[in-house]
Amino acid sequence: MVGIVSFTALTRGPSYSRVSLLAILFLVWWACNSIYAIDAQLLLTKFPSDLLFVDLSFSQILVGMLMAYMLSLSKPSVLQTKGKETTPSLQQDNRFFSFSLRPFRTIALAIGFFHLVGTLLTNSSYRLIGSTSTLMWKLTEPLAALLLKRVILGEPTSVLSFFGMLMVLGGVIMFSEHSFTVLTVSPIVLANLCLPLRNILMKRDQRSLSKNMTTEQRFFMLQVCSLPFGVLILLYKLIFHGFSMPSFPYLLRNAVLFNSYQFASIALLEMMDALTHSLLNTLKRFSGIIISAIVLGDSLNLSHIAGLALAGMGFPLYLAGKETDAMKSRRNSKRTFLAVQFLLLLAVIFSSCRDAVEKSPSLPDISKTTSPLSAPNHTLTLPVSVQTLSFGKDRQAPSLGDSDLRGETSNATALSSRTHEHPIAFSSTTNGDSIQKYVVSNCVKYPRADIVYKRYEEALKDTGKNHGNLVWQYATMHRLVDFTSSLTCNRTRSVCSKKVPEVEDRKMLYYRPIANIFDLGVQMLFEFERRVVEEDGDVMLLIGIGIQHSFQRNIRVEDLSPGEQIRTSAKDFEFTEPAKAMLQTMQAHKVPMLMRGSFTLEAARLAGYEYGVAAGCPSLFINNDVHLGRSLQLKYEALKRRIGDRTLKVAINMKPQKKITGFLASLLEEYPNSYMYVQTLEDLTQMKEAGIPFKRLRFISDAEEWMESLRTMDVAFGARIHGNMIALGAGIPAFVIAPDHRVLELVERMKVPYTTYYDKRLVHGLDVAKLVTDVGFSGEEFDRNRCDIAKLYKKVFGRYGLRLSRHAEQISAIC
Repeated sequence: MVGIVSFTALTRGPSYSRVSLLAILFLVWWACNSIYAIDAQLLLTKFPSDLLFVDLSFSQILVGMLMAYMLSLSKPSVLQTKGKETTPSLQQDNRFFSFSLRPFRTIALAIGFFHLVGTLLTNSSYRLIGSTSTLMWKLTEPLAALLLKRVILGEPTSVLSFFGMLMVLGGVIMFSEHSFTVLTVSPIVLANLCLPLRNILMKRDQRSLSKNMTTEQRFFMLQVCSLPFGVLILLYKLIFHGFSMPSFPYLLRNAVLFNSYQFASIALLEMMDALTHSLLNTLKRFSGIIISAIVLGDSLNLSHIAGLALAGMGFPLYLAGKETDAMKSRRNSKRTFLAVQFLLLLAVIFSSCRDAVEKSPSLPDISKTTSPLSAPNHTLTLPVSVQTLSFGKDRQAPSLGDSDLRGETSNATALSSRTHEHPIAFSSTTNGDSIQKYVVSNCVKYPRADIVYKRYEEALKDTGKNHGNLVWQYATMHRLVDFTSSLTCNRTRSVCSKKVPEVEDRKMLYYRPIANIFDLGVQMLFEFERRVVEEDGDVMLLIGIGIQHSFQRNIRVEDLSPGEQIRTSAKDFEFTEPAKAMLQTMQAHKVPMLMRGSFTLEAARLAGYEYGVAAGCPSLFINNDVHLGRSLQLKYEALKRRIGDRTLKVAINMKPQKKITGFLASLLEEYPNSYMYVQTLEDLTQMKEAGIPFKRLRFISDAEEWMESLRTMDVAFGARIHGNMIALGAGIPAFVIAPDHRVLELVERMKVPYTTYYDKRLVHGLDVAKLVTDVGFSGEEFDRNRCDIAKLYKKVFGRYGLRLSRHAEQISAIC
């Protein structure tokens, strides 16, 4: 409303049709820009493909050309209103392609280059620091414009404008203090240089290059000049990173939003004076920041509010300094109007920020419990069990019996975690059409028609009643192996096979991800593997197998230092007789098995099997980024600036065990913006019985939706290995509390930051950011190790004619 009122007060000419057109253009400009920024972040995080922002930028160029041409078909021009004096720009050849860039190709290519680079860097920033922070940094673009105009055009810089922009810059830095690093903000800072350069070059050459063009032609020219550079960067992406096109409608939708607001901005700039345009642009940007923070659920603390306020106070000074001599006669009336408008703006900012802070989840006082690991008697018994925790009147979690569960699953869409309103997100329907995509170990990239579960319970039973197993299945069947190489599966996850080349007289390859096979100890579970290998002469390729083994019970806490690693011998583990028989069969036929880590590998070696390969968990390859460690490093380092910050959003992955449950539950009080991610119905029931508010819980059965939820958090923390691995897959830092040798050997093999249950730092009042920072993370070591493991998979798979997935193949090529 403020923007529409400003049109009637500040635009030239009383024409009703002109005011209506300006109002429509401003509405398109404002709405499309706000929605585009939010949509860009959601798109770039939903599809973690390599360099997806390149695809997005190229799509924006093509869609921009098409939209400009379609707008030109309107006769008269959509910008020519009745009663409006025809400007020279509209008195040109009616043919849309009548203009020529040949005499000005150098300056035109320079304009196109800066336009593309600025757009490309802005899009990458939406993924790197998010929509809210990107829009905040966009506020500093006028500062770059002031400096560049002084250097390139020789225009004098108003001291008042420069001082105002310094205040804006200070506010932006204050707003970003918790996530500010040189590398994270470099893309948007460079974009803020490129886009003003583009505008300066267009303004400098306007008299010769585009003086007789319509707005549509000028917009089309901008896209055409960008096209050659867009093609080059797209070719680079395809050659070195391969082709990974996500759902096309998402790119198309975002490109339409982007070009709609770009065209409206250019049109408005031509139809009003520069000061009015700058004022409206400022209002648009501030409102976009607030909308983005509210829609995406970004929490705003006092430093965010202060940063917004400081930037808001700087812009009136910047705009006042831009007044020209010709405008001084209107100074008094405009000064009053500007003052009122910015007071309204600041009121909206404070009101919105206050609402955002007040809506942050909070908890009544939780029972203060000391860590069982630091109790005076040094026992491992939890003094206060989770059942004694009190959360006041928030005991609202529904009962989840079979009948209730069916009710919850039928409302999956309404209760999706994407709404940020409800913790449960069963991405399934009563007929199992959706759940089969992730619960079943699909051996093709699309759900098979013959794999159908009628009930959620039936589907989950096939994966061990633990949603963490869905992460395991998602990784082994959707991220690790290339199923286009003639690998087919039976109705369930039990058998996937392919014909193989004649390798050591083997006929068929059976690809079987099965993690805890050694711990089941039932003869029939080994019978199929034994028959396949020994009688049929085929290859049984077991993926991710390992053993469950607790730490030695006689470990004394007083003998350990904080953070000290637990070392026990694999000699303590004894395989069951059926497991020993299977190991002997695999040894006799020299069949490799891909194991979790060094503990299982050593235990198997002691049992006489020598062809094991320690390869961690396939969930290491969920994220497509070949340099995932590099991007994670920036986020781990950013946690150093969050030490002592209780607004940190912690994804607590709970594993109800008496040694650690009370401590993990206490983190919900310490960090009011945090959530408890549970992985089984039993966990959910225990948390409900403990009185933990239902709104503070997350229970998700869709791997991709799980990642989407985690991308709203700052760090994952807890005792669930897959809860932390899917966090790394979502691109956020994770920290594991290893409860046994299974988890310990996995995190050691995959270079994931961790400690153990025995760490004496795990006490009530723990600073999560400090603990994660103290343990540390090396992105370079993580990437190199990830590459080495991918090479191991490639070597073993290649022996039998099986290929890695495209992105896992790319990961194997970086070291």
